Amino acid sequence: MLKAAIDHRPSTSTEDPCKKLPGLIRHEKPNTFRLVDVATDDFNLFVSALRCGGNKFNFSVVQIRKILPLVTKWEFLALQERCITAYNKLLPPPLEKLELARQTKISEWIREVYLYFAVRNTGVKIAEAQALGSAATSVISHAREEILLRRLQLLTLASSTAETRKCISLNNACRQSICEVQLMLLTRKNPCRPKKDNALARLFRNELSGCGKEICDACKVDATLVSIVRSLKGEIDVAQRVFEDDLGRDVNEWLKHA
Repeated sequence: MLKAAIDHRPSTSTEDPCKKLPGLIRHEKPNTFRLVDVATDDFNLFVSALRCGGNKFNFSVVQIRKILPLVTKWEFLALQERCITAYNKLLPPPLEKLELARQTKISEWIREVYLYFAVRNTGVKIAEAQALGSAATSVISHAREEILLRRLQLLTLASSTAETRKCISLNNACRQSICEVQLMLLTRKNPCRPKKDNALARLFRNELSGCGKEICDACKVDATLVSIVRSLKGEIDVAQRVFEDDLGRDVNEWLKHA
């Protein structure tokens, strides 16, 4: 869209694409635009990202939060995909991700954040509920109830308690880190899903390392790590069913309640 606006000639009879670009107004001088409600520093970051080639896309969470809205508004789809991939790998706080998802209409992030609050051990706090909104808090609470029922049903199984006995991290931090990586993998278009236990464990160890996440030695063992991953997968499936029942299968529709 921005390229079309730059290439547009006022002498033609076609509508000026610049009128559909939020934040830009055409100046009297040829190929010159005026920024409206767009900070100069944010625009400079956008240009830097646009010029960034190869694998050199080393922008911080804060910087991507400034770049992505402009990229989305101006329909730079390839750059938008790079921003989304980079932002996912940085594992930003879920509520910050939710805010950016609302701003940029990225529905998959809505799903990811809802799942995060549904499967984590600690409940939704007051400040988090306020940020999530009443509709989201209600459906997340419903999902947590169903997950709790599932956990109670599995309490008699040795595999369901093994991860808790063996993990030596504080406040079950290993499980939380694995959960964050598992939700990140769900956002990928073509996620790798190994069927063999050793391959699955290796995948998660590599992803955890790539995201700068550490887990205890006990949880790095194939059997324990796979047990945690599959336990979380079951809880994610339960939450997903609840969300689809309450909000519908079309994730884009979830944005209306986000």
